Amino acid sequence: MRAGRPVLAVCGVIALAVFMCAGLGMWQYSQEEVHSRVWQHEAEKDADPSTGPTELPGDFLVDGSFASHLPVVVIDTGGREIVNYKYYDSSTDSMKYPEGVDVYTPMTLSVIDNENHVNHPTDAPAQQSQGKLKVRGNHSAMLAKLQYRIKLLTEDGEKNRIPILGMEPSDDWVLNGTQSDRSHLRTYLGMNFMGTLQASTPDVRFCEVLMKEGERYRYQGLYMFLEPVSRGEGRVDIDKYDPSAAAVPYLARRDRYDKSAVTLDTWLSRRREKRKDWDLRLENDAVIELIYPNEKAVTAESLAKIEGEIDEFERILYSEDAGTFVRYRQYIDMESFCDYFLINEFMASYDAGVHSTYFYKDTAGRITMGPVWDFDGCADNVTNELTRYDYIVLGSRPWYEQMVKDPVFVKMLTTRFGQLRAGLLSDENIEKIVGDTVDYLGNAVSRDTQRWRAEYAGQFPVLTEEETGLSIWRDSDSFEKEVKRVEDFLILHARFMDQNLPYVRRYEEKGSSFETPAILCLLAFFIAVVLVQRSRRY
Repeated sequence: MRAGRPVLAVCGVIALAVFMCAGLGMWQYSQEEVHSRVWQHEAEKDADPSTGPTELPGDFLVDGSFASHLPVVVIDTGGREIVNYKYYDSSTDSMKYPEGVDVYTPMTLSVIDNENHVNHPTDAPAQQSQGKLKVRGNHSAMLAKLQYRIKLLTEDGEKNRIPILGMEPSDDWVLNGTQSDRSHLRTYLGMNFMGTLQASTPDVRFCEVLMKEGERYRYQGLYMFLEPVSRGEGRVDIDKYDPSAAAVPYLARRDRYDKSAVTLDTWLSRRREKRKDWDLRLENDAVIELIYPNEKAVTAESLAKIEGEIDEFERILYSEDAGTFVRYRQYIDMESFCDYFLINEFMASYDAGVHSTYFYKDTAGRITMGPVWDFDGCADNVTNELTRYDYIVLGSRPWYEQMVKDPVFVKMLTTRFGQLRAGLLSDENIEKIVGDTVDYLGNAVSRDTQRWRAEYAGQFPVLTEEETGLSIWRDSDSFEKEVKRVEDFLILHARFMDQNLPYVRRYEEKGSSFETPAILCLLAFFIAVVLVQRSRRY
């Protein structure tokens, strides 16, 4: 009987230590410093937003006297037409490029960004490079105001890595046209909110784009210069791939099926293929493709290693055994999964989890979720349906559908969101950032509105909410109303998350959560050690 008391005491100490360590880890995460992030409207607050014309010519052609307080990007194709080769492939529910066709157009890119924030197309450029561009995007490729992928090249045709507008040097860039976002805010907010938390998040800068035509320039509108998701310094900064190394660093993406991509064969993809009731569109959405190393570099052995690591993680994550399930935490950077969940859920970016969903793993690291991408459709910006602010959706996405069954992860979500709501994502900060950004854009919004007024008008039809029968008119031709809609939606949704995030979903099996068996297993292990040691003494 005497021997029982020391064992119970040890168990009590161990249990207390386990909970204290968990609490300390959660506290340290909640106190984590945010990353340095350049918000353009703050960095250039001395710029005069009334710079430049408020009226454009009817043909939208301007001369060298055109001025803007925003950086001016001039694209000169030498008279060559930029052909939109993208087409819709119904079999994969995605936009494709035709095979055997060079979809890029040669061009010269000039970026004018004067220190006094008064920029003319004829000014000496801060950066200039030869290169090529193509139409990019899925839904956006069908719109009039196109987005572009840009590759910068030297005169010898080699990659030309240069810094643009204070962003990290690269030869690979995106010009985001934002026609589908009349507020011009969604991508800017989403990228910068997440960039404050995760350093690998692409940087973004507002600019105005002009296409050179002879001695004049066709005004294209208000754009964002954007870093694409890629491996490299200042982006996804993982080790360089070495096919002879034991471990393989990689960057992958969950997205629509693309037969030209390197698709990963993992436990979850095979499980869904076996389900006869699985919707074809969702099956296509469940595909994971390898981004880095690319298909030309990766060896069969390396590919098998990557697939094996993800396969093992998924088997554990989707295990019905409680003791096995909790081991998923050892395979991932939980903080990155938490922040990715919260920012996408806060923005109601519900492509996240199935489309453009990136994750990566360094040689000696864990699976890290991110960077974020594609906020055009967030915050109630889906054309044919309303986005309810009183829903939490990310918990139903692949991987997350299991993680929200874990009370430890749910606690992490609520603790982190509470911290963010006290600062970065507070109602007051949302209103301030939105207001200051709108003020910063100034006359550029008026010019963009004139250029694309016909395309903005009627972009969103009248919608009827089934539960109430109310008709909802979303006036996308009004910049001010669209800005207000974004601001109101974000605040309403954040307040709903305040109250309901703790209940996103708790997994309970016969009245016990996964957490309790895991702790008991841990205690049983230490108890066994103690008992063995005691038996050896006597």
